[in-house]
Amino acid sequence: MKEYVLSRYASLHPPQEVDLGVTSFTITLERAEVIDFTFPFYVEPSAILTPAGGTSKKILAFLSPFSFEVWLGVLVSFLVLGPLMLALSRSPSGAFLYPYNTPNASRRVSLLGYYWMLCASLFQQGVTYPMSSSSRVVFGAWIVGVIALTCAYTGVLISFLTVPRAEHVVDGLHSLPTQSDFQWTFRRNSAHHSLFLGKDSDGIYEQIGAPFVDYEDGLVDENAEGIQKVLDQTHVFIKERSFLDFAVEEDFKRTGECHLRIAREEFFPAGFGWIHQKGDDVGKLFNRE
Repeated sequence: MKEYVLSRYASLHPPQEVDLGVTSFTITLERAEVIDFTFPFYVEPSAILTPAGGTSKKILAFLSPFSFEVWLGVLVSFLVLGPLMLALSRSPSGAFLYPYNTPNASRRVSLLGYYWMLCASLFQQGVTYPMSSSSRVVFGAWIVGVIALTCAYTGVLISFLTVPRAEHVVDGLHSLPTQSDFQWTFRRNSAHHSLFLGKDSDGIYEQIGAPFVDYEDGLVDENAEGIQKVLDQTHVFIKERSFLDFAVEEDFKRTGECHLRIAREEFFPAGFGWIHQKGDDVGKLFNRE
């Protein structure tokens, strides 16, 4: 195809003039304003190359089975149920709903006593306190929740202690501005340069480009420079996914160890095409063929 196009137009243009640029040019709006692209022959997302990360700390393994939201829910439930059980045990309506209560005995249980009861049951210890029937129902619901929580916690904790897990600080583009462990970089005068520092950049793209608006020395000119910054564990490198896959494989073949990792979330699926002079017929011929 290339020989056909070039031979057909070779006689129409003087030497040293190029009709078709044949390589993987990323199609961007800023480039399309000054040059034309053929139809994209390949579409690829971008990703983030990060250090492989270390394994989680064993000393903190007891917190790993549940997320922060689950632990917060347990704490809030614990703090709320103590006063609730105390209020139910001393409520005048309890005698009407549960005529066989012993309110005098129930009143001898303080708020601290109910908290102790909840805490002891959480650690599967038996504690006997006089309670009204209404507070006993609430405490029974707490016990059922504790049993389910304990079974889930024990199983997940064993897996965390048995299989080492890597700590991933960066999982995608949106996690970059919220972390402080790594800086980020990308190639100067690339499609990502236009994406993050272009005149139409906004949202998360604008946030990623903000550190380089007045100071572009943090950008790299070569891919090897970006990969080395990741190996030094000071930066993450933003690049097309296929190139990052190749970089991870090459590093593993060279060292026999896994030093690099690609963040889970991808973004900016970009098209790749060949370039030709704006308004000429070479692109039309190529696209038709």
